[in-house]
Amino acid sequence: MLLKNPLCGDVIQHTGGLWKVRFSDSKRNKGKRGGTRIIYYWYLEKSQFLLFTIYGKNVADDLTTSQREQLSKMLDMIKKRSNDD
Repeated sequence: MLLKNPLCGDVIQHTGGLWKVRFSDSKRNKGKRGGTRIIYYWYLEKSQFLLFTIYGKNVADDLTTSQREQLSKMLDMIKKRSNDD
């Protein structure tokens, strides 16, 4: 799904461009709303996915502000290193 449409998720505000996509979880008999969340970055220039985290809604409804800040910092570091290459 992501390979066919890398921008199929929702942009997560205040993260520098991270995306969240929801998937159903058949093992727990949950649809998309109660299923799994995948947080990723689509690196258009390199045609690459960068996977940041995967979690179930049973673990967390959403990322905390602190988690968003940490992921944003990690993404900034990755982008900076990539530009240095």
